Amino acid sequence: MRRWIKNKRRIKALKGTMKPRNCAYNHFISLAYLLLQTYGLIEIQMDDDCSLENSMVVCENKIPLVVPSKISGIVIRDYLSDTIVNGTFAHASWSSVDFLDITVNQDVFFQLHDFNFFSLNTLSHLGVHAPYYKFNNETKVFGGLSMLHTLDLSFCRYLDASAIVELLSTVKHVDTLLLDQIATSGDRFFIFDNVFIKAVHKKKIHKLSMGGCNLLFKDMSYGPNMSMDLYDLDISNTSVIAQSTLLDQSAIGNLFPKLKVLDLSLLQTRFVDLNYGSVNNISLDDSCTDTNSYLKYLLRLENLTLNSILSKPFRANNSFFDLSKCNVNLRSLHLRSNHIYYLNSSILWPEDMYLYDIDMSSNGIEYLSPTILHSVTSLEILNLSNNELHHMQYFKEFSHLFMNHTILRQLVLSRNRLRFLPFTTFSHNTNLIILDLSYNKLTSISFELKHLIKLQFLNLRNNNIYYIDGVELNTLKAFVTDFSKHRKIYLGNNPFICECTSTRFIKWLLVYMTNTFNQSLTCSLNDNDAVVINEAVIKETEFSCIRSKIIIASVSTVVSIIIFVSIGIGFMYYKKRKQKRKRQRNNFIEDFKLGNILEKYLCFVSYSSDDNEADVMHVCNLLKESLQELTQTNKEVLCVGNKQFNLGFTIVDEIIRCIKESCVGIFFVTTNSCQSQWCEMELREFYELHKPIILIFKEEIDIGTMSPIMLNVFRQYTRAKINIIDDQIQMTPNLDQLSNSILLLASSHFCKGIL
Repeated sequence: MRRWIKNKRRIKALKGTMKPRNCAYNHFISLAYLLLQTYGLIEIQMDDDCSLENSMVVCENKIPLVVPSKISGIVIRDYLSDTIVNGTFAHASWSSVDFLDITVNQDVFFQLHDFNFFSLNTLSHLGVHAPYYKFNNETKVFGGLSMLHTLDLSFCRYLDASAIVELLSTVKHVDTLLLDQIATSGDRFFIFDNVFIKAVHKKKIHKLSMGGCNLLFKDMSYGPNMSMDLYDLDISNTSVIAQSTLLDQSAIGNLFPKLKVLDLSLLQTRFVDLNYGSVNNISLDDSCTDTNSYLKYLLRLENLTLNSILSKPFRANNSFFDLSKCNVNLRSLHLRSNHIYYLNSSILWPEDMYLYDIDMSSNGIEYLSPTILHSVTSLEILNLSNNELHHMQYFKEFSHLFMNHTILRQLVLSRNRLRFLPFTTFSHNTNLIILDLSYNKLTSISFELKHLIKLQFLNLRNNNIYYIDGVELNTLKAFVTDFSKHRKIYLGNNPFICECTSTRFIKWLLVYMTNTFNQSLTCSLNDNDAVVINEAVIKETEFSCIRSKIIIASVSTVVSIIIFVSIGIGFMYYKKRKQKRKRQRNNFIEDFKLGNILEKYLCFVSYSSDDNEADVMHVCNLLKESLQELTQTNKEVLCVGNKQFNLGFTIVDEIIRCIKESCVGIFFVTTNSCQSQWCEMELREFYELHKPIILIFKEEIDIGTMSPIMLNVFRQYTRAKINIIDDQIQMTPNLDQLSNSILLLASSHFCKGIL
């Protein structure tokens, strides 16, 4: 640019120093200047409307009349004129241009004329994109383009098939014809008939793109001259209308016998007969034996793109497909965005197949059986991004998913919400070069890395990695230092934290990112906003370790003192409480012996007269002796049944008197006592007087037979049990524990009464 401007200034200066002698002389100077430009002796200055981008001249609204030297490509982004004037490309500088692409403003009614591009005899790529270009029988528009390889008329919405046939008539040969979004204005259709087929066949077109068109197949016949030499066909995002017999399986094979690349993406499924329920619990052993099989034709292609074909959720469960006898030429298979949710089936592929690229991304896959691709041993590129594989991350099958793909070079598992990867997930993929695990929820590197000696790019961006420590950090360090100096790990946009526990990792991260990418990452420091990881942050992180140790030591000391003091206080409290209980017990015993309390008896014993009285009396005698020994008295300590009743008084009054004169109530519980009204009355009186009660069970009792009061006591208070084995009485707890419990309950109740 500077050199062009400089030369221009020199010419202007030269002109300024020359005095005009006559008109012929001035004409000679102008002609000489033009010839110098033409033969490259003076550099040509670009128009202000144009700029240089990637070795191409890009203009906004106008076509330049002259082209700078060594420029072979011209792009017009928004052409504002309604036509191209013949002679526009007459300047000799256009002879070096082999690429021209013109996009006309969407509001301009555009028109081309015969021989518009006649002087561009070296042009190999011509693109004209004019939404309002209408064909007016200009049959020689592309006349003179003898070297044309690619003709791109995409987005000429008013052109139809007949116009394309006429425009191609003056073109000697076109290898690539791009007609995307053509004939889409209003209710137009692109008629795919014998006339168009002959035109494509005659021009030996190998690549045809008609994405987004409204195709109408009609009036077609098949024969030796009624086929296409197409190698690459793109009819993605098309609407298709055809007679019932025009697009059957055999017709497609006859029409495109040499086809290798086919893109049917976004083809509406109403034109393809799909039975969504037929992929469950079936077995197909001869999938390719039918001569009219669509599958047989598709498998013979090399690159097949079927993105966004299925509009309904697709699930395959417990099915088997045998393709081992099929003639499979597939090299690349793309099945993106097909709502494939569940694939729990098996496919047996041919052994001699070389399918190296599979794309199943953006399907929402929740389960993918390893047996779907197990026999595709030639797989080198696998894209499973933007699915829901986190649903199977803890299944055993997930660790076997890539086991048989030993030559896999590129694996993409991004955007699967994976939280964990089994250690052996990639154990057999020693040829991996690119592994993309970005946009997941991984918290660390849980999978084996050391055997991936060819891995060059590991993408862990946008995960939930706070820091990596221990064995995993050592593995990561070894990974970036061993085998190759060009290995790269992408760790950006992870929520790193700079704290004591992450110091080792943050130090390594700073050195690695600086040396490898010459950039820094951020981390959260002291629960604040993200800060750039640098030496100052490292020092503050290291200081946090010292500060943490000081805080831990201080807190530990304070806690130890508090615990020690608490234990001391607790011990003193326990000791005083024990002494207090002992003192209360001794005072109670002394008052009981001297008769200074209202109660005359330590225990009131209640039992059913229908039970074996001898057993009860035996226990009572033993208990009496034990209590008298503990209290060092010969006083009567037990009030047993009616032994202490005064004669002549009512039984109820005497029972109540005995209960009031007793400290603790002992009730022998049997089935008979549960049914006895007297026993229930005695228990109720004790319960209502809030006196201590001890239940002693002589046998197993159904709680359904207990009275509500007894059931309440049973659930609230501890109880004893006696067993009679060979006339020997065994008590649980033993007699000494029972006696001490009676004295403890009696003294406690007595002290409460005083308070």
